[in-house]
Amino acid sequence: MMNDSNQPLLRVVNLKKHFPGPRGRFGAHSAAVKAVDGVDLELRRGETLALVGESGSGKSTLGRAILQLERPSSGQVLFDGVDLVGVPDKGMRRYRRRMQMVFQDPHASLNPRMSVFDIISEPLVIHGLCGSRTERKRRVAELLDMVSLPSSAGDRYPREFSGGQRQRIGIARALAVRPEMIVADEAVSALDVSIQAQIINLLNAVQKELNLAHLFIAHDLSVVHHIADRVAVMYLGKVVEIGTGEAIFKDPRHPYTRLLLQAAPIPDPRIEAERRAAAPTGRGDWRSSYTAEMAAAPLFEVAPGHLVQALPEVVAQAKPYGARP
Repeated sequence: MMNDSNQPLLRVVNLKKHFPGPRGRFGAHSAAVKAVDGVDLELRRGETLALVGESGSGKSTLGRAILQLERPSSGQVLFDGVDLVGVPDKGMRRYRRRMQMVFQDPHASLNPRMSVFDIISEPLVIHGLCGSRTERKRRVAELLDMVSLPSSAGDRYPREFSGGQRQRIGIARALAVRPEMIVADEAVSALDVSIQAQIINLLNAVQKELNLAHLFIAHDLSVVHHIADRVAVMYLGKVVEIGTGEAIFKDPRHPYTRLLLQAAPIPDPRIEAERRAAAPTGRGDWRSSYTAEMAAAPLFEVAPGHLVQALPEVVAQAKPYGARP
């Protein structure tokens, strides 16, 4: 997967995305919604970084802010050394070719009036690649083969395919312009479990073949267990723990990470029952004691490359990493 000798393709520095709060009775906005609140991340070529958290944790907003589909409130998104936050909308086209997204709902993200050929070839036209129709046909056939669909699929329409097949079409579209980074936003959450495994295996194989940087956004830790080089856990707009997949799954330090792991299903009912019986205090107990001071705690390095929000119960002795006033 990851090539450690590579410098980060992506660096996210103190990124924030705040939305105005809802209006009150007299038209004034309430407190801002801090969807992303000071996130630092790095992603290298050939690496899969899984970004996990419940709905509302800010992970999808972070993915969209990285791609500048949502303009950040502040902070930096350094892509190959260029801060995209300062790039005007017209100047983003050259970078969008290098960064692509695979969306959650393959039905909603594919135009039902367009053939599969037109859907996959549209990015080629937009970015001025494969000038002739013959060249586009050749490229679309290559892409369909890459995602294990027959070339004849190009003549059909999205409604003629299953959910898993539509997601393969979405992946082919994202790969059409030969990007360097893919953001997969809940790309398998709408699919059956058996189909999820197929799509995850496909994304993993394509990433290895093309040496892609891969940001995989999910709410279920069990989904990312076998593909993530590193895992970042988000809660209330912040990364509260980040480390290698092995560290997160075998030695989770943050109580929220442990809650996510406890929520991940285990196929063996006996092991599942034992795990639930041994589970610590309930979900509500921990969250009710999570103060604003705790939420503002910096990340501390508790082991090489393993960073955790410095809650008193988690870190007794550790050096600070990336602390900001």
